[in-house]
Amino acid sequence: PDEYAYDFRVIWPDGTMHWLWVKGRVVQRFDTGRGRVVQGVLIDITDRKMLERRMERLSLLYATLSECNQAIVYSRNEGELFERISSAPVRMGLAAMTWIGMTNRSTGLVEPVAGEGVGADEYLRVRTGMVRQSSANSEDLVATAISQDRLVMHNIEFDGSGLNDAATRLGWHSVAVLPIRRRNVAVGAMSMYSTDPDFFDESLNDLLVEMMGDISFALDAFDEERLRKEAENELRAAEARFRGIVEQSVAGIYILQDGNFVYCNSRAASILGFDNAEALIGTEVAVLSGFAEAAEGNGLERLGDSAHESVFEVRQANGQLAHLWVTSASAEYRGRLAQIGLIEDVTALRNYETTLEEHLRAVEVLLQATVGVATSLSEQRDPYTAGHQHRVGEISVAIGEEMGLDPDRLEGLRIAGQLHDVGKMAIPSEILTRPGQLNDMERAIIQQHPQSGYDVLKGVPFPWPVALVALQHHERIDGSGYPSGLRGSEIILEAQIVAVADVVEAMSSHRPYRPGLGVEAALAEIERRAGTSFDATVVAACVRRVRDLGFQLL
Repeated sequence: PDEYAYDFRVIWPDGTMHWLWVKGRVVQRFDTGRGRVVQGVLIDITDRKMLERRMERLSLLYATLSECNQAIVYSRNEGELFERISSAPVRMGLAAMTWIGMTNRSTGLVEPVAGEGVGADEYLRVRTGMVRQSSANSEDLVATAISQDRLVMHNIEFDGSGLNDAATRLGWHSVAVLPIRRRNVAVGAMSMYSTDPDFFDESLNDLLVEMMGDISFALDAFDEERLRKEAENELRAAEARFRGIVEQSVAGIYILQDGNFVYCNSRAASILGFDNAEALIGTEVAVLSGFAEAAEGNGLERLGDSAHESVFEVRQANGQLAHLWVTSASAEYRGRLAQIGLIEDVTALRNYETTLEEHLRAVEVLLQATVGVATSLSEQRDPYTAGHQHRVGEISVAIGEEMGLDPDRLEGLRIAGQLHDVGKMAIPSEILTRPGQLNDMERAIIQQHPQSGYDVLKGVPFPWPVALVALQHHERIDGSGYPSGLRGSEIILEAQIVAVADVVEAMSSHRPYRPGLGVEAALAEIERRAGTSFDATVVAACVRRVRDLGFQLL
């Protein structure tokens, strides 16, 4: 053709590679038709080509990161995670081959656990045979990445060593080795091989480090899940041991929920005039004259409230009158509020006053046991945040005191703070105790707890707006909160105070997916959001009380 345009690579005299683009036309030809004189331009486009190459690599790495995140979300165990992550760079075109090795605790050697790509099996066979070799090759890069806990990028050149020879024979010319951490300790490495020299360079550093963090986060999440299951198994074993003790107790033990007996031991059934526990379970408390009134008087007021005790006359199921002593407290049973109690037939005590003192001492021991049992049941739902609601109540009162609220309103703040998250009883425990980030569906379920808490509390005739605090404590004055997106004065003052206290306590305390960030970090966060998310007056009172006056977040 008379006109032409193309690009090509050349090696400069100094050994560097450059890209050139030429465009021209034939202005004179020989009689044979071959070009004799041409005219055109020649441009060095090396920078443009390098930029295009960099953009292409970044695009491949972003796609690989996305695949890795999908693997993290959907993998059910560590082995499946390694298989998916090792295949992602190869499927996305980022690497020709990828393999993952983990340190064997017994031997100290890095052993392959997953590999993907053309030549992976051959290379890993060679590597396994030479695992103890110590020469300048990519095996040393794996050791370096793990021992120094850092990303290593390297060009592979044939030097006669076994691993480099195998790599270059397979057409690989560069490698990136990412350390894999567990609990912040490097325990393995992921190696990615490319057919291009200089493919892995500093422009990819940040994204490769992000990939390292994502993989390590997933391993920590699997560890947390394993620990959670171990804790659940231990809890079930403890419950079985507890049930054995309860069944053999000399005191009657019962649980009331929704006006019915949902659990009792045989002693409780006998005291109330039933032949066995099965006959009492499912019975409405109203059928026992006297007991129903006493149970109502000791009713469900606050989760973890102090135990109530009373002695009253009851007509048993067999028609006989008896004097019963009952101590009870509010607790959580199978995810919902219930009343747990101890019961004793004290008819003999009424008749024989001379033995009253001895029996009362036994009753005191039983009372202490009841409080302990009630507290234990309350905290079994979510052990990671045990004490959170109590501390939020205390911080709320401190803020209210700093703002000059009267004692009655301060007591309401305490109660509201202690009950602000009661709606979380409606949330599955696997979501509450799950380490790591929640997905959109799980986050939506979590965000239902203010409404659930309000529904539980609205029927209780508190002299304070306790139910409204539960409903509004995640609202923000700029309308960015939930569940209703309320703004400014639409949110009651008590809810604004509890919202600040909730954030300060949560950030200061340990969670399964992160350590506590400390009081100063929490105060800095609410100061940053003062006037936008939080009322500035409430924030100022909190900061003054905690930072300036030394209030301790216990």
